[in-house]
Amino acid sequence: MLPIYFITPEQCGETTYRQQLESFTAADPDHAQTLQFALHYSYQQYYLEQPCELTLYAIFHLQHHRGGIHSYCTIIQDNPGLALEIRQLDASLSQLQQLGDRYNCPLLNLQQAIPLEPVSIAKPWGQEIWYTGIERRGQSKLGLQPSGLSNTPLPWLVDLLPQTLSANLNRQLILLKILDPLADDVFGDLYFEMHQRKQEVYVVTHIDPEAWPEGVGQIRFGFCQDKIAKYPDLEAFKSAYIQAAAEYEKTRASIDKLLDLKKQRLNINKDQPVEVALMKQWLLEIPTQLSTTEQRQRTGLNSFSATKSLRVGDVLKIPCFTPHSLLHGVRTIEFQTPVYERQILSFGQKVLTQDHWDTAEAMQLVNCDVQDPEDNLCLLKTEQVSIDVVVNYPQFKVHRYKLQAGAQRLLEPSEDYSLLISITGTVELNRQLLSAEQACLLPANMSEKILNNCGADEAIILLAMPVTDPGNRSIPS
Repeated sequence: MLPIYFITPEQCGETTYRQQLESFTAADPDHAQTLQFALHYSYQQYYLEQPCELTLYAIFHLQHHRGGIHSYCTIIQDNPGLALEIRQLDASLSQLQQLGDRYNCPLLNLQQAIPLEPVSIAKPWGQEIWYTGIERRGQSKLGLQPSGLSNTPLPWLVDLLPQTLSANLNRQLILLKILDPLADDVFGDLYFEMHQRKQEVYVVTHIDPEAWPEGVGQIRFGFCQDKIAKYPDLEAFKSAYIQAAAEYEKTRASIDKLLDLKKQRLNINKDQPVEVALMKQWLLEIPTQLSTTEQRQRTGLNSFSATKSLRVGDVLKIPCFTPHSLLHGVRTIEFQTPVYERQILSFGQKVLTQDHWDTAEAMQLVNCDVQDPEDNLCLLKTEQVSIDVVVNYPQFKVHRYKLQAGAQRLLEPSEDYSLLISITGTVELNRQLLSAEQACLLPANMSEKILNNCGADEAIILLAMPVTDPGNRSIPS
């Protein structure tokens, strides 16, 4: 009968796991080819708006593999019949796989790359697709199930084995996501916002031809230097922007109040995005004078900001204190520090997550003299493989790998976790296939990492790694 270890709140599940792993590793493989056991424990869902506990089972399967140990795990939420199902397992990997499949909980090889199943978060301007998001609005999942739906949130695993998988950075994972704005002018433009602490980098993966027929998109990035030159000094420019934004915010509030009434009549939450076609229909019913004022004020406010051209493949680092707004139809992969702070200077729609703009406060801090970013640092360039450092922030760094058809590359060993996402082409990571926009977590305990371009075209992947002081790591309580 498969043993179940009951973990109390004072205990650490990873300690029990490591004890079992060490004991199995030391055992004679001729007498113990495999080992299965389960942990039963309470888990606090800290990321929810109202944190609550649930009871989980983590079932492990250890087996000898080519002179080493492979460790498999599936995590399933407790239910009345689950304990009996677990005790009746025959210690085979196939039965454990079947148990996980019944509950749509993936069986994960903890020595290999762990697939990340993204979650889509609706935005008034389109959607964000989170690969490592862990917060009340949504949690990314793990693994790829036959059903296409995983019931295992990312934090369940990384909080269970924080040292093994993420070197105790489980509550500080680099945020990997895709920004997918609508192609519609105005409705697809993101917030014009600024960050004081959050570090971001964008990698452009698609330019919508309907929005940008020539294949060159744009981002609002800082302020227009010609506009600044029209004012006697920088303070006068800032005051003018604050005044223009205040007037526009007031007009927006009048329009948004009318639109909220239309939502109310249809029993739609006032903070819920609606389809653009429906929003456009409602806007036709807004008083003409109000609509005309809104368009004039928005155009005037936008004249204060500078724009930067973007093409597929471009990498853009977003410095702190630099206002920015990705424009419609420009799809990007984004890496950022998991710091959820921002200040909104303006927006061409209602802001659904807060009831005010932060214009006046942000304008006291903004950087109005944005410099061109430094060129990427080339680490390696051969006929088959090139590696560039596309960003090297104090908190994390991102390397871009370009592999020609048939090329292979051994990734550097690391004591930290890393995140890998495929941009173009088809690559294998230790024979695990990754196509465009598929991402995975590379555990801190993952030893061999071999990239192979198994397609006919160039393959591009991004690899993000934390930059931290190992002495400051601790297992969160």
